[in-house]
Amino acid sequence: MVTLGIIGIVAALTMPSLINDYKLKTYETAFKKQYSVLNNTLDFIQLDEGINACYLTIITSPTETDPNNKMYWAKQDDCFVLKQRMIDKLNLVPVQNNYVYPLFNKVLADGGIAVNNTYDYDYAQNYSAFLLPDGAVIRFLFRENSSSRHNINFVIDINGFKGPNKWGYDVFYLTLVLKNGKIRLTDEYASLAQKGGRLPRTILLNKDKNDNSNWKWD
Repeated sequence: MVTLGIIGIVAALTMPSLINDYKLKTYETAFKKQYSVLNNTLDFIQLDEGINACYLTIITSPTETDPNNKMYWAKQDDCFVLKQRMIDKLNLVPVQNNYVYPLFNKVLADGGIAVNNTYDYDYAQNYSAFLLPDGAVIRFLFRENSSSRHNINFVIDINGFKGPNKWGYDVFYLTLVLKNGKIRLTDEYASLAQKGGRLPRTILLNKDKNDNSNWKWD
């Protein structure tokens, strides 16, 4: 009886951790699936439409020493077409904009992490939401009527209505960059994760710990 009691206590102590690890692994698998689907869709649209000017890059060295490393701000028309084609190709359906995610300052105060502290992550909740056929939700962070030139950022909520609606668990912030001549989704210029959550790069690179020491990664 004593042995059974000890086994019961150990099980009670370890079970919550095992359940949490299982949920995280489930979220990570679902995110990788969505990430693959979205990038494949981007590839198809770029080939089909010839779109290649909807991304952001930032100078990290003088243009004199690296002529290819120059400031680029996305072409508005290409971004508009890209968004519309993604809606069409992914069979996205507009849904009510009622998804509330933890605010940026609280995420950091509670031990979270951000790739870029200068982004207004809270403003992401003001953009329209679209439902994917598998129940995930995507937000296009793109000011269509703005006179300024900028790229599209994305919020991917792999659980949609189900929650828990936590950054780095089931909600991920991604940006568009140019890699090897292709527009790709990464977290190079902006993303965040709550305590215990994972940055997109952590999941996609199969790392054990979050590392935001460098913006760029391959």
